[in-house]
Amino acid sequence: MRTVTIERLRELRKIASSHENVRISTVDEALQPDLKNFLVGKTFRMLDNDIIIFSSDFRDWLHKLNTSGFDYALQLKDERKETATRY
Repeated sequence: MRTVTIERLRELRKIASSHENVRISTVDEALQPDLKNFLVGKTFRMLDNDIIIFSSDFRDWLHKLNTSGFDYALQLKDERKETATRY
């Protein structure tokens, strides 16, 4: 099962608030399959062998995570509590 920290999810919100295009490599590998599924049919570009997505698509994906959740099982870890929750 893939694991991502809650703090890392908070960092993604900061990235989204910058309103700049986003390199997919800045997203944790555990979250990239979900993001790539979301991007099917969307416009993006390649730069230095990295996918660059529009900031609006990135914000839409974060909204999808908040409202519909992940496309697969994911374990969220809170580093402050040393506990993990399965979603």
